Amino acid sequence: MLLIVISSTIICVCANAQWQTFRTTTTVPTPQGPVKIPSSYSVYTPMYYGNGDPYKNIWLLVTFTNDSIIRIKGSITGKGDRSVIKIKKGSTIKEILPEQTKQILFVNKFNNADSVIGLPQQRKYWIASHNKNETIKTYTPMLWGANLFYVTDKNGNIAEATKDIVLDLVSGNEKAVQHANKGNLEKAIAVYNESMRKKDKKEKINGNASN
Repeated sequence: MLLIVISSTIICVCANAQWQTFRTTTTVPTPQGPVKIPSSYSVYTPMYYGNGDPYKNIWLLVTFTNDSIIRIKGSITGKGDRSVIKIKKGSTIKEILPEQTKQILFVNKFNNADSVIGLPQQRKYWIASHNKNETIKTYTPMLWGANLFYVTDKNGNIAEATKDIVLDLVSGNEKAVQHANKGNLEKAIAVYNESMRKKDKKEKINGNASN
């Protein structure tokens, strides 16, 4: 299969970022060699404890919209109001745009893909989730310094978080609604998700007691 590398930009993550690990079962051949893919995918953002841009000079496994897969080293950077993966070879810089891909994955030093970390959104960013198991899932752009975030709305669509959307999601939780009305949207979601975790835990305890 002919792989076409389109203009590309790459994401970089510092060495002291922390990764979630998965059991690996599948090996994907790429022109740069085989890469192991986790058996179960989750979307999440690596935890970062260093200073500076965490999306520089990292290895990625990029799946294009035509299902071509290639392993590259580059940086995710901003370009206007969007992000791109930049790949530098000598004096040549190529870019990969979000809309040219289906997903991007980090590749660790053992040549394993750690997890699904980036999904293209609105032809502008790759986004990743911190809380895939929560009632309200949130996503942040994989771009250093981006000051917005996304949520999964009641229709299951990923949309940029606004006051109206968050109020709709947290309705029925008085504390969460108060935070949302003050513009503290992330806090409102955190309060709501915490209340739902407690509710689920209580229901499981009651269910076990009745069995």
